[in-house]
Amino acid sequence: SILKSLTPIDSMAETVPNEHVRALLVVTKAFSNLVTGNRAIQAEAALLWEQDRCHDFSEVMAVNDKSAKEVFSIFTLNSVSGNPPVCRQVCRTRSFTRVFKRLLEYAEDHFEQSESLFFDIAFALTREMVAAQCITSCYTQLLGVDNPEPDSTPLPFNAHTITFLKFIDAKLHRDLDAEHTENLTSAQQEPLVSIYEFLSAKLNELAQILLLQAKATASAASHPFYCLSQQLTAASQSSSDASATTPNPSISGYHIDVLVSFYTTLVLLLECLRSLTQVGLMVQAMPLLSKQLLSLCIELLAFLNARFPRMSKLGTAGQHQIEGMENAAQQFAFIKRNLVSIIGNLGHRNKTLQDLARERGGVELILGHCNIDDNNPYIKEHAVLAIRNLLEGNTENQALVQTLEPQEAVTHPDIANLGFTAELNNQKQAVLKPTKPDQ
Repeated sequence: SILKSLTPIDSMAETVPNEHVRALLVVTKAFSNLVTGNRAIQAEAALLWEQDRCHDFSEVMAVNDKSAKEVFSIFTLNSVSGNPPVCRQVCRTRSFTRVFKRLLEYAEDHFEQSESLFFDIAFALTREMVAAQCITSCYTQLLGVDNPEPDSTPLPFNAHTITFLKFIDAKLHRDLDAEHTENLTSAQQEPLVSIYEFLSAKLNELAQILLLQAKATASAASHPFYCLSQQLTAASQSSSDASATTPNPSISGYHIDVLVSFYTTLVLLLECLRSLTQVGLMVQAMPLLSKQLLSLCIELLAFLNARFPRMSKLGTAGQHQIEGMENAAQQFAFIKRNLVSIIGNLGHRNKTLQDLARERGGVELILGHCNIDDNNPYIKEHAVLAIRNLLEGNTENQALVQTLEPQEAVTHPDIANLGFTAELNNQKQAVLKPTKPDQ
């Protein structure tokens, strides 16, 4: 039986795997060939993962032999390939999670080059999970810790989930082109809908942490991630000042690395959602969820807009470059741009969501981002496209924009230093005039 076939690998992995590398290679290759394309044997092999018979297999991924790691990674892929029910069954197990974590670690080392076999296998496994609609369960498993500290709440992200999101993002970018999505069957749409639900839920989870600072309530202060929310706010306060030094790396017990991980996760979630909402399928398939996502994006954009003033080229040239993840995280770079894009995508030719955007103040909010912002490259162009999507075919939104007019001109500090003041003329247009002596 398949269980007996596993015994040599099991025993070798349980003892000293580095002393049995060649034997492991031979047996694992044979076992991998056995499960490839054979749904019956895949189903039987899935029991091994469930029974934790593969507990010691993660040790194979740690041997000092690249070939052994690659062969066992291929076996893991072949165990679930082309079999969604088995994929869902295996991905819930602790044994698979241990192996997948190792694989993600190796793949991350070669992610930018996209040339490693580990990268290809991790990508293929992600593709199988998407098809099996088990992304959520796998993400949850990756968040699990073997030895959690007492009285501690694990963060909703870690290095493994970040790498996993990178592969999901790569998968979406590869698949979601215009020609492909126009001809998707309902069966092909279901995995994308599942990802849409997963990404929206995770975005809401992170957004609520960020928005805790806007809720001056006792329940907010008692939230397990309130300290993290404080750190994010502290970062925003320092990043808005070009002359500020790097904030204290440890605020309320959190390290700057946690801020970078939070920011990276948020960027990846928004990038994935921006890709999904561009094709319009998700709005049609999940109208209620799309309403919730639109409201959340508007709320989050308003929050960030109040705490992260735009950085114009005039005021920040040579001072506020986005260099490195830590710097980008402190400035929350690119976040507002992606939120603007998602809001515009959701409103594209959808009267219900266009109206909701108006009711939530989204139209005026998007108009306010039709300016250059060094921390959000091309946000002006994204905002113009978003406004077009929100106004197209919507007379109420068009009427709202027509009623808006400039109330005052705000003089940029660098303009003032040059001896000019911004004013509104009779046509409500901003013009520059020499500063009067008494000003």
